Amino acid sequence: MMISIDEIGMRIASEDFTAAEFGQFHLFSQTDEQVIRRLIVPGPVLLRGPRGSGKSAYMLEAHLRIRSTESTTFSAYISLRHFPLLSAKADEYLPVLVPFVAELIKKEVVDRGMQCPEQLESVKTIAELNVALSTLGAKLQRRIVIMFDDVAHIGRETSLAGFFDFFRTISSNIVSCKAAIYPGVTKFGARFDYYSDATVVEAQRDERAPDFGEFFSRLLDAQHPQLVSRSETKLLPILALLLGRAVLGNVRAFNALCTHLGAYPRITVQSVGEGLKWLASDYLYPALEELQTKLGGYKPLLSVAEQIAPIIFDDCGKRGVNAMIVHREHIQRIGKVFEILEYSGFIAKREASRSLTKSASGRGPRYALSLGPLFEQIPGKTLSYELIASLLRVTVSNEELVEYPPNSQLQKFSCPEQLDDSELDILSLPISDLAVSDAIPYGLTPLMIASLQNAKLNTVEDVVKVSVEGLKQLPQIGDSKARRIRNAVEQAIWM
Repeated sequence: MMISIDEIGMRIASEDFTAAEFGQFHLFSQTDEQVIRRLIVPGPVLLRGPRGSGKSAYMLEAHLRIRSTESTTFSAYISLRHFPLLSAKADEYLPVLVPFVAELIKKEVVDRGMQCPEQLESVKTIAELNVALSTLGAKLQRRIVIMFDDVAHIGRETSLAGFFDFFRTISSNIVSCKAAIYPGVTKFGARFDYYSDATVVEAQRDERAPDFGEFFSRLLDAQHPQLVSRSETKLLPILALLLGRAVLGNVRAFNALCTHLGAYPRITVQSVGEGLKWLASDYLYPALEELQTKLGGYKPLLSVAEQIAPIIFDDCGKRGVNAMIVHREHIQRIGKVFEILEYSGFIAKREASRSLTKSASGRGPRYALSLGPLFEQIPGKTLSYELIASLLRVTVSNEELVEYPPNSQLQKFSCPEQLDDSELDILSLPISDLAVSDAIPYGLTPLMIASLQNAKLNTVEDVVKVSVEGLKQLPQIGDSKARRIRNAVEQAIWM
């Protein structure tokens, strides 16, 4: 049965789709093919990208492609979004993680109708898992690829060092591990070398790619056809490109912006302008505030990010420029803050190093800016076709970019120390705080909240501890509502 457009909004993550539904509603461009290939070929890979950039979709597509071909590769997709120990340190979760991984690999073997080696039956340690994987590879005569999605769900950020030690240990010439990570909020630990123990692949879609506009045009046709049918004729050829560029190529933010625009009876330049203001005021900035409860030890960085964001958008807005270069001295000092802004969807790094022409003071990375908060700072705040052309233009000349040399106003900022073993504040929030709203479109209905509260499940942490099967037992909560509750809570924690 084909899933309807309306139902799409209820799906929180790519793994919530069946294989048939996944193929129906997930699109990939020629540029995306390069990312997918890197997930299939040998070697450990870290797939890096902000929230909603499509990391899960890339991983699932790579997994499904391996699964559908009689190749020399065996793939297992392991989502850690459902890992049972959210608030735990490495020495607590590793004894659970290892058998958890072994069991899911075993399930994939059985589902594929392959012979499962007995070594997979009772794995408890990393050493036993290594033996089991070597035996499996030899028995199947295949190379093994393990896709670890939603790594941040396995515990507090400070404990991820344990996972990446595990990742490094089980990687071999037989086993290729892939892991999805966030910029700025992933701590790898002293034993894992970010630059040599894996290849880093960026998941962000770049507006400079030749198929960027085509991809978002196809996505608009597939998931938001009502916008196409309601768009004014002159706007239609550039609508998808404009919305895709506005969100820096982020698919989740693109869908959120399209859903907001769906409330307008006619899609005009004026309504798109209102949508860009909504993107800034009701989506990006609220999401940055919402992160206060989610980032654990990284929480002190948010206050600096909240101070820097208005400065860069004000500077670039006054100039009508959609990109900037930041001197490497600032990046060395407060680079983690810029990664938080990447993670939040405000900016995206496009080049690692370019020269600062005007100040002749050295080099630094170039960042593209989201058009929502940028448009808010452009004098007049009236969108026109002339302004759209300016916003969509890819600036290549340094003379036209906003630059932040060493002596700029960024020099007054410093990077605060991260908190050690900081608990996630969101776990203690009342479940009623996850009610459906503009900021939480995936949230809970009044009926769901009442059912949870009647069952004495009053906080986010209370609900996290209950399985989908347990939620299904609550009055008026069936299978679909139970899954929505579970997904909503998990997305609230690592949205």
